[in-house]
Amino acid sequence: ELQKYLTYWDKYRPLWEMDKSAFIRRYAKANRALSQYDMDISRYREQQGDIQAEDMTNSINFIKIDCNLLKSALIDHCMQWQNKLTSLLNQNAAAELEELQQMFAKHSATLTAKPLNLDELSEKIHLKD
Repeated sequence: ELQKYLTYWDKYRPLWEMDKSAFIRRYAKANRALSQYDMDISRYREQQGDIQAEDMTNSINFIKIDCNLLKSALIDHCMQWQNKLTSLLNQNAAAELEELQQMFAKHSATLTAKPLNLDELSEKIHLKD
């Protein structure tokens, strides 16, 4: 019965067994949509809630099992996953904003320069589109 109770916690095994850094590197290369980030972060937040709802102690025959440390460790893993995913999302957003800022700077410089001929004027007009 005790072994059966121990296997109950196996449903959370991927939280601590999966290499977080390697997974995040693969996740970054996959260039996923924002909705996927939201789903994955929400999944870890839900798992965190599920873990918090688990009983802290359990008695099997004459053995009392205190799961506080286990729950705390699992919650910490959930938070690490959430932090890694949100950090990756932040890095991606910062990179996109940097590209956007560079594009604005380039186009601003182009648009502030006086056109020397009609071809340059046409390019500048089409740049606004």
